[in-house]
Amino acid sequence: MIKPKVYETNIMLLNAKTEEELKMLVAQNPAIGTVVDRLERISSDIKFQHQALVREKAIRDHYSSLSTAERRGIDKGRIEGRLEGRIEGRAEGRIEGIEKGEYNKSIAIAKNLLVMNFNIDDIRKATGLSKEQIENIKYQL
Repeated sequence: MIKPKVYETNIMLLNAKTEEELKMLVAQNPAIGTVVDRLERISSDIKFQHQALVREKAIRDHYSSLSTAERRGIDKGRIEGRLEGRIEGRAEGRIEGIEKGEYNKSIAIAKNLLVMNFNIDDIRKATGLSKEQIENIKYQL
């Protein structure tokens, strides 16, 4: 008779459903008998069963707390991200407003200087506007 490999024996032990299957495995490998005896002793030990239940509960509680911490971290990250986005958005809005105000002021100055008959190069130097922009303003006047 060919001896099964260790892992095959272990699988057969786990899959054994009847006493006869266990007896057959013990006959093939006496070490399995020792394992079966220990399993039967442990299974009938109330204190060991209680310890196993406590350990299983501790493991479930641990994974539950990890899951809760992960959810809290994700929620906190979202809140911080939104706040940061609002702050950045407001800052960008202020900068855009200032730039637009400066541009509008340059246009107003260019209009006044055109009315006063300043030449386009002097207006360009005074306002920072391009020659094309000043000519467009002059055309609109």
